Amino acid sequence: MPPAKQVPASKAAETKGESKADPKEQDNTFSYKNSKGTTYYLHSKPVQLKNGKERAIFFFAKDVRPDTALKQLPEGYEVSESTNSGLPVLKKQAS
Repeated sequence: MPPAKQVPASKAAETKGESKADPKEQDNTFSYKNSKGTTYYLHSKPVQLKNGKERAIFFFAKDVRPDTALKQLPEGYEVSESTNSGLPVLKKQAS
């Protein structure tokens, strides 16, 4: 039987889906663990609409992206989980 193939640590992190971001950044970023046990991190970025106005969009990702990561949940929003996929979504709180 041939010896097991060794994978460099950087490649192992990619194959396991782990983030290569600094652990301190992960601690400061708003995170949500879904019912399946997967952790997602909240991000926001500005987009320009067709009418020329700018608006911020919010999204969750499995890794921390330092340029768009948020430290806290935006005021007036709550996290909800999609029943089919288990993906977290941001919803405006009911008044």
